[in-house]
Amino acid sequence: MMSNQPRPLRPLGLALALALPPLLTACGGTAVSLTSAESSAPSVQALAAPVAEQTYTLANLCSGKPLGVQGGSTANGAAIVQQAATGAGSQQWTLRATDGGYFRVVARHSGKGLDVSNAATSAGSPVAQWDLWGGTNQQWKFEDVGSGTYELSPRHAPGMRLDVRGASSADGAAVQLYGDNNTCAQRWRLSAAQASSTPTPGPAPTPTPTVAPVTARRVMPLGDSITDGYNIPGGYRTPLLPGLTAAGLPTDFVGSAQNGPSALADRDHEGHSGWRIDEIAGQVDGWLDRAQPDVILLMIGTNDMIQNRDVGGAPTRLGALLDRIAARRPSATVIVASLPPLSDRAQDARARTFNAALPGLVSTRAAQGRRVKFVDASARLTLADLADGVHPNAAGYAKLAELWLGALRGL
Repeated sequence: MMSNQPRPLRPLGLALALALPPLLTACGGTAVSLTSAESSAPSVQALAAPVAEQTYTLANLCSGKPLGVQGGSTANGAAIVQQAATGAGSQQWTLRATDGGYFRVVARHSGKGLDVSNAATSAGSPVAQWDLWGGTNQQWKFEDVGSGTYELSPRHAPGMRLDVRGASSADGAAVQLYGDNNTCAQRWRLSAAQASSTPTPGPAPTPTPTVAPVTARRVMPLGDSITDGYNIPGGYRTPLLPGLTAAGLPTDFVGSAQNGPSALADRDHEGHSGWRIDEIAGQVDGWLDRAQPDVILLMIGTNDMIQNRDVGGAPTRLGALLDRIAARRPSATVIVASLPPLSDRAQDARARTFNAALPGLVSTRAAQGRRVKFVDASARLTLADLADGVHPNAAGYAKLAELWLGALRGL
């Protein structure tokens, strides 16, 4: 259990607000006084501390309005906003502990988690509800900032905070991710939630017609040892598969190779350790013919960079591989990932040059009507996410899974 002792006050901390001018929010420069927000807030003694498996309302310190799901929706992707208090289950949140003092924050009415959309890390990124799937963008730390208030920071972007856009007091004001700015727009009070009222029973529902089961989408993970899962058996496939299941995206991994831990129910893939772009291109026709994938997750080129194999021509080789896939399997969507960083400076410089060419290479083919899209792994992973300077560690593979999941959600 995390400690609920207040953290040391920052230079613009709550205790100093009495002697300072109103604070400026980072969202449009609106002046917001912490002292005025405090004066209208409920007493500290009546407020709660975060405890696992307890249900709370989370009221913003600026407005006094609770965090809620827009329109009471139960759909994935429904926006998180602040609202006038109604006592509805869509304004009540159950905390489920993970590890390291983090919690999943689960909407009572839908069972879905507070989620930073697509695991984004930039200021202004939207926050929504989504099926629980284990991602670090659904894990939140409650940081005690004194006087019964907390700041919520997501595990995947610990420098960011849950924030009411523009420090607005309006009903329906958007809740977003924003850098830590020490204002009341980022401070939340917890209160134990009351059970939501039971709706009056209506007429018996009309029987629902039988619906045919959804066919699993055939997904081919294609690439080198990172796809294979070097260092961590199963690699990104191990967290990706349950994430897809939780998101309501039934998936059948396909490929001629198999590996992974016992927890990975589907171990098929097309990852080949040490292979370059040209070597993948030499075999891809047969793999596509046998597996008939609907989606291809393509990350390839690291060995071209390590071996210094005609780096200037590598984007052209990758483009030719995409053209070959499109000709052989025109109905399939190819999701192309940039390469993660490399610890060797010369190799990393080559990888950066290669990565810089990929967005244009993909967009050119998309403009021609090809089924292709780009995800930027190089911007998501750092050297700290590598186990040996080349291959991701467990945290790195989890980040790759989040990237692939975000792209697959949009198909």
